[in-house]
Amino acid sequence: MLISEPALLESSLAVTTQHWAADVSRQQNAHFHSIRAVNALIQRINSGQAHTNAVLAVVCTMAIGGRLANDDIVWSIHMKGMTYLIRERYARGIFHLPSWFTDLLLSDSINNLFNFPRVYHSEIISSLNLHHNHPILRVATIYDGIAQLWESIALFQNCTQGLAFIVQRIEGLLAKLHHETQSLCLHESAAVQSTALALKIILYMSWPTPIEPNIAVLAGKLKEALCLTERNTCCYLDFSSFQLMIGAVSAEIGSSTRIWFLTKLKAAISVLQSRGWDTLLDLFNRVMIPNERIMAYLKNLWAELHTKKVANTIA
Repeated sequence: MLISEPALLESSLAVTTQHWAADVSRQQNAHFHSIRAVNALIQRINSGQAHTNAVLAVVCTMAIGGRLANDDIVWSIHMKGMTYLIRERYARGIFHLPSWFTDLLLSDSINNLFNFPRVYHSEIISSLNLHHNHPILRVATIYDGIAQLWESIALFQNCTQGLAFIVQRIEGLLAKLHHETQSLCLHESAAVQSTALALKIILYMSWPTPIEPNIAVLAGKLKEALCLTERNTCCYLDFSSFQLMIGAVSAEIGSSTRIWFLTKLKAAISVLQSRGWDTLLDLFNRVMIPNERIMAYLKNLWAELHTKKVANTIA
């Protein structure tokens, strides 16, 4: 697909070159490739070929580049473009979406919880809702429920009255969300399973329960599901994957499971840092959620990734 679609080649070169080094010549090359990618994409649209999987991959690549550049305006433009492409496919009677795209959306639903979506957007989910009964729609509902849960937990932490009512609401939301995620954990798709397991871990980490579950066991299952879904991994997606981060903070310290998650993250970070991108972890400064427990776990992880050398072997 990369060779057959010039726009995809150019967009890939643009993203890679932009984050290879900060020197002026490389940034100029990145801009050059970006312009060529946009021009090739416009040609595809004007010639009625915007419905292909390759064109969808082009816009995904450019959207990821916009997010990694921390450029919300560019990212939003590409999200609108992606929504257009999906609707264009539907208009032509093409209702099937490539699995790499839906799997990426599933994974990115976790990123969206932490205000770091790469290709996930509510407009895209709304477009899917027109012609699909994909599990991503159920995940989107769970996402909305977790947002409500975190708001209720924040309210509990900041209020002095009506606490019993707030706790009742929190526990009711938790019970409902656990039920919904559990059904997805049994789905035949490993991509759906990994997303559901990450959501389940997030639920347990959000609010203490009378009987604390063994979250480390869930982290192990998350690792297994991710191993089943792995394609040719990309360092840009790996280092910015909140699924991997949630796995790392929930796995038992010193365990082979935690080493696996840390190694995946550190390997991706090392590659990008070797290209001169020393400030990539600063991207996560935009991450701010109302759940203090999970934020504390993530901040500790980022500090560890900054300073600790992780083994090169993956368990």
